[in-house]
Amino acid sequence: LYFMIGLPSEPKEDIEGIFDLAYKVLREGQTRRQVTISISTFVPKPFTPFQWHRQITIDETREKQEFFKKHIRHKNLKLKWHDPEMSFLEGLLARGDERTSDILARVFHAGCRFDGWSDQFRFDPWRQAIEETEINVAGYLAEKNTDDPLPWDTIDCGVDKTFLAEEYEKSLGAQLTGDCRSAGCHTCGVCSEGLHMITAEKPLAVASPPKRRASFLDSVVTRLRIQFAKRGKAGLLSHLELSSSVVRAINISGFFFAFSEGFHPHPKISFPYALPVGIESLCEYADIQLRGYRGSPEEFVLRVNRCLPSGLEILNAGLIYPDTASLSNLIEGFDYKIHLPSAPTLSPGPAPAERIQAFLSADTFMVSRDRKGAAAEKDIRQMVISLTFDTEESLLSVSTRFDPSGGVKPLEILTQVVGYDEETARGTRIIKTQVRCKSAPFKNFDKSVR
Repeated sequence: LYFMIGLPSEPKEDIEGIFDLAYKVLREGQTRRQVTISISTFVPKPFTPFQWHRQITIDETREKQEFFKKHIRHKNLKLKWHDPEMSFLEGLLARGDERTSDILARVFHAGCRFDGWSDQFRFDPWRQAIEETEINVAGYLAEKNTDDPLPWDTIDCGVDKTFLAEEYEKSLGAQLTGDCRSAGCHTCGVCSEGLHMITAEKPLAVASPPKRRASFLDSVVTRLRIQFAKRGKAGLLSHLELSSSVVRAINISGFFFAFSEGFHPHPKISFPYALPVGIESLCEYADIQLRGYRGSPEEFVLRVNRCLPSGLEILNAGLIYPDTASLSNLIEGFDYKIHLPSAPTLSPGPAPAERIQAFLSADTFMVSRDRKGAAAEKDIRQMVISLTFDTEESLLSVSTRFDPSGGVKPLEILTQVVGYDEETARGTRIIKTQVRCKSAPFKNFDKSVR
């Protein structure tokens, strides 16, 4: 159940009605008794009838949330709420003027990133930036008169401000506005010269396309191994987004996945490892299982590549036979090329070339990792086969060993070995140039697409 608090003219009965409804739904659930109640704070947005309405304060939001925490006490009722400070900032950025850019610049330089995620959100830098700019942010969120100038008045969204003001007054009196297709024009401002409403005719019934006839081949599962590249902007795809893109392209191409069993079937596609976000690759692998597969690997590659987004491309495909080794057993390591910035920020200490030489000369090299909020140490020295630094090209070449339990990460090489700060390291272009295998990943490699 999803609710909003802080709506215009919100009486106490509305607040009490939320947990009353939650308990009623819980009783109706009978054997499946689990109800989640999500509470969000209403943020009046520009170009809506509520753009003049006030937004409740952080203290008011917290007081209403405490009311729910006090009255919703049941093991099968789960209460979720939105951070009051985050709702406050949402209203500030939605209704503020150009002066709020000073606040944004200050919190950016204070290190705020991804503050829309609750686990990354820190309100203290925002509070400090507001105090330093001496901007009256409460004025942005206060109630306004309908004739007051608004920061966004210079923008024409197509809807007349007078119409929005009339809708605002109607809302306070719980009056409805009829559908303009039947109740007549309300002069909202959208329809003008050259722009008017057209009501579509009732569509004719369309016959469903004939279903594909079942074939004995549909029960036959064919296993394919694909090699693909992930270049350019596609490097910003997460592993889940990458997997979804490949699955979607294969489906659009007209091929049929074999699915797992159970209540939540999934297409059978497996990756031996997850490529981190921001890293490009010229050589990635995945195993897939298709049902009723009739074509050749070459046809598969050509059809799927037409449906893949820019930056993703299947390079090779081949059949997997029963005696074909799994990718996790074939892969030995990875090679990377890292293009370093011309003016990087280095931590105090020796030059990068000296740090690299010290690393290669060491028997062990411990790096610190964050594992679910707890610090962990791992020795990465034996996982790095070679590490060279071309000062003229500003190019770092790394060759690593594959470790299914968690090998060395290129960012660890940049930050903890070479000495670059984390922000510089994350801004570098990292390309995986090769996946080293013990033997050819395709048994019929000579027949696969090259």
